[in-house]
Amino acid sequence: MWRSPATATTPTIARMTSNAIVLLDELLKDREKERAGAPLPLDEAFELFSFEQALKDNELSPDEIADGQVGGGEDGGIDGIYTFLNGNLIAEDSEVLEEHFDASTVRRGPSLVLVVVQAKQSASFAETPFEKLQTTFSEILELAKTEQELLELFSSDLVERVEIFRTAWHRLSTRHPQIAIRVVYASKGDTRAANEKVHTRAARIKDFITTTIPKAEADVVFLGARELVDLAGRERSYTLQLAYRETATDDDSHIALVALDDYFNFIADDTGALRRYIFGAPGVIGGDPPPGFRFDVAVLGAVGLALRRA
Repeated sequence: MWRSPATATTPTIARMTSNAIVLLDELLKDREKERAGAPLPLDEAFELFSFEQALKDNELSPDEIADGQVGGGEDGGIDGIYTFLNGNLIAEDSEVLEEHFDASTVRRGPSLVLVVVQAKQSASFAETPFEKLQTTFSEILELAKTEQELLELFSSDLVERVEIFRTAWHRLSTRHPQIAIRVVYASKGDTRAANEKVHTRAARIKDFITTTIPKAEADVVFLGARELVDLAGRERSYTLQLAYRETATDDDSHIALVALDDYFNFIADDTGALRRYIFGAPGVIGGDPPPGFRFDVAVLGAVGLALRRA
């Protein structure tokens, strides 16, 4: 059973929370100043900021983050939803979603992860979001439910994003995907002040997911004002090492002879997911990606499979 942490007194937590909220609000103001076009409503701006921090390790572009925003009427308690195959975002036009997709191009036991984000500007964590989410999960995780049946309950924006996960799950069934569902609850509250009832609701969500999808992993993450500020200040290091056999240099141009295994380990992390930041960092491979550029997870999967077989 969850117990409230006793490392800080209530007045101390309140002061620290207040400070974190002030810093968070300042970050949100700066983001709005940097944004092109008309300012966003406060709740929408907070949602996008929360999505960005919740997905920090996935290295998504602003457009990719915005594409997953589904909050509004009939959202089922979900503000943002994203599906990843082997660490790479599945977009609505990805090859893996096509009817005649060849699942054999994806390695056996691929990682299929659904990330669901609930973002509220309130200065606390409540039970209600989890109550709504459990009801929603009971519908969207039932594969027998048709898209039309889901549209009778939820918005078209939500159903469109849900179908990405459900379709990938179905298409990859012969590859026995390792499914994980990550629920992120972001607010301006203090995670240490979330009460026992809130944590009980979170535990029930995890139990429901693992019961509904055998062998699936489920996780619930709380992001308060302090965590959001900390994540916003975290930057990724671009320092990586690539072993090579021979090199040739001509002014600012460099060519290296590299073993395929070494190259694959350079462009992918320990889970086999592509290090997307390599392809989008100025001065690194390829520089900034062109506008509208997308990493197609099916193509990446085929490349990875070919490199492994080489």
